[in-house]
Amino acid sequence: MGIVKKQGVPGTILTYAGFGLGYVNMVLLFPNLLSEAELGLTRVLLSFSLVFQQFALFGSTSITFRFLPFFSDSETGKSRGFLSLVLLLGGIGFFTMASVLFLFQSNVAEWYTDKAPEFVNHLDLVFFISASMILFNILESFIRSNLHFVVPIFLKEVFVRILNLIAIGLYALELVNFDVFLVLFSSTYLISALWSFIYAGRKKILDFRPDFQYLRETKLFKSMMEYGAFSILSTASWMLMNNIDILMLGSLSGLESAAIYGIALYVGTVVHIPQRTISRIARPLIAKFWAENRIDDIRDIYKKTAISQTIVGGILLLMVWLNVEFIFLFLPESYRDGTWVILLIGLTRLTDMTFSLNNEILDTSKYFRANFVILVALIIMLYGFNLWLIPLYGMEGAGIATLLAFIIFNLIKYLFLKWKVGIGVFTWKNLFAFTLVLGFIGLDHVIRPDINLILSGILKSTLFVGLFVLICYRLKLSDDFSSMLKMGMKKIGLA
Repeated sequence: MGIVKKQGVPGTILTYAGFGLGYVNMVLLFPNLLSEAELGLTRVLLSFSLVFQQFALFGSTSITFRFLPFFSDSETGKSRGFLSLVLLLGGIGFFTMASVLFLFQSNVAEWYTDKAPEFVNHLDLVFFISASMILFNILESFIRSNLHFVVPIFLKEVFVRILNLIAIGLYALELVNFDVFLVLFSSTYLISALWSFIYAGRKKILDFRPDFQYLRETKLFKSMMEYGAFSILSTASWMLMNNIDILMLGSLSGLESAAIYGIALYVGTVVHIPQRTISRIARPLIAKFWAENRIDDIRDIYKKTAISQTIVGGILLLMVWLNVEFIFLFLPESYRDGTWVILLIGLTRLTDMTFSLNNEILDTSKYFRANFVILVALIIMLYGFNLWLIPLYGMEGAGIATLLAFIIFNLIKYLFLKWKVGIGVFTWKNLFAFTLVLGFIGLDHVIRPDINLILSGILKSTLFVGLFVLICYRLKLSDDFSSMLKMGMKKIGLA
């Protein structure tokens, strides 16, 4: 946990700084400067590109996390030209998927023409955004696998949002029209990829000369391709599961619904920001532990992360939900329709955090095929849930579908790891912390003081979050959380 804790703190700070910028963009600026249809277009474009590029990566990022440790040369610090192999793989993947999308472009257009014709008119931007994402994600995974975490997190969480802020600022000042804004919005990952390339060069980890003799001697190529083949669908299915709600809302309800849902999704997603940071840092470490057969270290990071994430995620969910009225002060009135989506997405993210690093552990292990099978089955289930619930309940239906899918998804993976590896995360502490969060959310609907709603939110969040932290600390639910709390209290002179 040493590296995770050391780099996790600045990583988390950067991630929250990025969220702060994202909040300015997504809550204060985009909804007030763009129409619902225009904002919905940016959400659907981004979601479609995320899914497209994940298929087109051809498993290259997963291959990097899993196999780069085997290629690292301790004497030279180089990786035997590994980067050139995964860049070639990503390039082949992009041109393959671009050809497929081009062939079926009319089918995609038919699906969206009725409710989202503007998306059809800008479908060509998907190719540009996806190519930029592929380059950036390959470079990011390579840098992270060399155990340099902070700059990649800065680029992905902060820098991209700074570029978006500049783009929407130019649009607000009427220096560019909406079409030019879309081009600027679509260029953010390309610029970030160029910075990643420069950073990797300065760290002297770039090596474009593949060692084919080493590949033959170690017989790693076959394992890499087999792993990559499963990772294509595994990681792409994961991305699809995280974006299918936006994509289906755009098709079934229109870009306006996608816009409102997208804002609610963004606000609810603040809950799992620590998980995103920890995952990026822990994944290459877990891959290293698997390579060295250090099961006890995997068990340790699995259990400690689970309870810490449950507590921190619980605090964030309470802060968001108890102050939801304050959030809506800055949004057009129509966006209040996404209120319950915020809670549903928040509970989804908290559930995912409670189950800890099960995806990272499975994805970097010899059981990666099982991860693929579980994901494919759940994509089918999630598609069915959305197809059933969106026409009935609209945005709330999409939120319910996502929550149900993630509960099933995580439960199956937890049971599989318990069965195959003999590691688990659940103790009374995890369940107690999660139940405590639900209890405070329930109290929020019982205790309704006859005062200003915003003041009520501030008072209740201070009381409920304070009690939650105190209970977790007194019962010593997490050593890591308690030590971080003590450290924070010392720095502000309270201990």
